[in-house]
Amino acid sequence: MSMTAAQTSAFQAASGIPPSASNLFWLSAAMAVTTLWFAWLAISLYKGWANQNLKPATAKGALIKGLILYFVLSWLILH
Repeated sequence: MSMTAAQTSAFQAASGIPPSASNLFWLSAAMAVTTLWFAWLAISLYKGWANQNLKPATAKGALIKGLILYFVLSWLILH
């Protein structure tokens, strides 16, 4: 759905920024949260594996699932 010129000018008048800047901000925020989540997952898995509280096969499976989820979310956000 495309915004009309009136909608674009109304958005810019109310927010002070163009819609494209708002879109870029929200996409960047979503990617930052997704990346931080994946970093937290990887660090948690490493700590569990290093303390021998997690079997290597379990850690590997969880990391692969997390990587797939990260790629899917990245594709959905950036596509």
